[in-house]
Amino acid sequence: MKRRTFCSILLGVALLLCGCSSAPSGETSGESVPAAGTPSSGSETSAENPAAPGALTLIDPAGLTTEKGYYQLELTGTNVQNILYTDFETGSRVFLCSRPECTHRDESCTSVLTGGGQLFPLNGKIGIFQRGGTSPELPDDERKCRVYQMEADGSQRKELCSLAPGIAPFSGIAADGEFFYLIAIIVPETDSGNEEYQLMRVSLQDGTATVLKTFDGNLPYLSAAFDDKLLLEYSTEKDGSYVYQCSVYSLATNEETFFYENPVQGFVRDNKVYTIDREAKVVREASVDGTTREWAIDLTIPENAYIDNGGEEFVPSGYIAFTVFVDGAGPRYLLNTQTGELTKSTLNYTWYDGSERPIYVLTQADDRLLVINHSELANMEYLEENGELSMRESIRSTYAFLSVEDYLNNTPNYTPVTDSLSAFFAK
Repeated sequence: MKRRTFCSILLGVALLLCGCSSAPSGETSGESVPAAGTPSSGSETSAENPAAPGALTLIDPAGLTTEKGYYQLELTGTNVQNILYTDFETGSRVFLCSRPECTHRDESCTSVLTGGGQLFPLNGKIGIFQRGGTSPELPDDERKCRVYQMEADGSQRKELCSLAPGIAPFSGIAADGEFFYLIAIIVPETDSGNEEYQLMRVSLQDGTATVLKTFDGNLPYLSAAFDDKLLLEYSTEKDGSYVYQCSVYSLATNEETFFYENPVQGFVRDNKVYTIDREAKVVREASVDGTTREWAIDLTIPENAYIDNGGEEFVPSGYIAFTVFVDGAGPRYLLNTQTGELTKSTLNYTWYDGSERPIYVLTQADDRLLVINHSELANMEYLEENGELSMRESIRSTYAFLSVEDYLNNTPNYTPVTDSLSAFFAK
């Protein structure tokens, strides 16, 4: 199945910590926070063309792109995250809080989110999908997935609905303003019970869940959402080996149609399926309507290489990207789907573990990309479960803007983002 670990490790393990009495030095609380009522829209695959309110889109676990900025959740303590907002105009990254005196440590702060979650556009506001615990030993209230709604500035947060205890998302989550859709693992009430896997539609009004399909053994990954369709990926055993399959599930007719099969593991981008045949030196594209394209590539990929498609990482329109990893490191390649030209990217940085990695692209703002171009291990203040602060080693990342043109031409002309979080790491 699809591997989506790099972004989760880099963006979820870490960063900052701050407190709540007077604004720390270097921070401009509220200066770049969007006003309440600012419409939110966006999707993981088209940041330059945000989804219209009510459009079916896949929730991007890395963050939420809007017309004016980018929202992220950052781990700041045990079961605590803070919402950070990068303002595209000012180039600053701040806590989603308008109180200058706030140190962003407790739930009186609009940036604090206990339990974490995923952000998504919701009818002109911002939705938060929060997973529940999966252990049968937990109280029912802690095993519920919940959906919250808030204004663009983090204010007026309220719970919209919750799922029954024991329903946990397996893969991607899609939403359209009225419902959200997920492949759910139904966790048994006891350790001796068997898990079930279902495609569910859940009302954002009251949490009413409708089972659309039950899966027997062959569990898919929800990888894309568009129009009234969900794109599902399977790894299916056939004649003693596994093949890669893709289907499209119509929410209008509740019918699933398989449209692609290949012995080569593929990946999904912009609602299309791509496979890289290292022996034939060909990249193939398949659309849900049955149309196909392919490009010959002059690239020898070692047998022991792992081809990574970047998971949720943003890719400029008209390109697909993949990285060829050998022993934990390797180059990224960009394929122009209009011309067929394959370019090796040289925009790398030393990751916190010492390995060389391609810069990480988060989203696009007009003709610029928001990227991570540096990371290191550093000590930060961490809010422990008992409410005390301690120093913990964590990943400290550096953010910057880079024009699309410079990115495609391998020109490291970065414009640094002013990050309020830097004050919370030890010098």
